[in-house]
Amino acid sequence: MNKMGCGPSKDCVFCDILQNKKNEDILYEDDLVFAFNDIQKRSAREHILVCPKEHIPNVNTLLPKHLELLQHMKKVGNEILDKIDPEAERKYPKCVCFNSLGLDFMSLLFIQ
Repeated sequence: MNKMGCGPSKDCVFCDILQNKKNEDILYEDDLVFAFNDIQKRSAREHILVCPKEHIPNVNTLLPKHLELLQHMKKVGNEILDKIDPEAERKYPKCVCFNSLGLDFMSLLFIQ
């Protein structure tokens, strides 16, 4: 059971990361969310995923009560990028779903 009282999904990669976390893997954690470096940076200097501790399968299962959680996720992701790559151009956060909801934050490699 995670801190939100929602049991982890056995098929969810984000639940697995949260349940089997190592301190060096987690960039940020509070009662609502956790953040970590994405292992596939693609064309980004930094690539961070911010995930809710509550297992939310996908955007279709979001409820009005999740609005504050999503705003918090966006704030956390931007604060992390501000600390580790303050001068970088940002790619606006996008939603990612791998059997669970997360927000993707990237700082771009090439700045014009």
